Amino acid sequence: MQKSSVKAVRTSMSRKLRRFGRLGDTAGLRAYMAGDFPTDLAVLPGLERGTMVDLAAAMRGQCAAKSKLPKPGSKRAKWDAAMIAKFKVAYAKTGSDEGAAILCGITRGSADLARRRHIDAPATAQYPQAA
Repeated sequence: MQKSSVKAVRTSMSRKLRRFGRLGDTAGLRAYMAGDFPTDLAVLPGLERGTMVDLAAAMRGQCAAKSKLPKPGSKRAKWDAAMIAKFKVAYAKTGSDEGAAILCGITRGSADLARRRHIDAPATAQYPQAA
């Protein structure tokens, strides 16, 4: 591969990764990492691959820092059947506690506890499963 095309790929990858980090676009970064990133990475020589992987990790952290978090003064969630159903839909859509917390407007800790009580655990009298 020519040196100029390696430089073009490196520049393109760097721009894409930094744009995702600047915008806080976690979903876009995840899609790029699953799609074009491995093929672009295969073009680069050894040391530059490590640099791009490090940059991708740094941008993942920057995306997490810029992602929307629930407001600190938000009301306490009432875990009735409607809220449980809303949480289940949000959890199925995002696949993570953090994503479901953002969609439901609750804290990540509350989402973790809700997942353990209402999704992972079997139905009991104390914690009924929503239909």
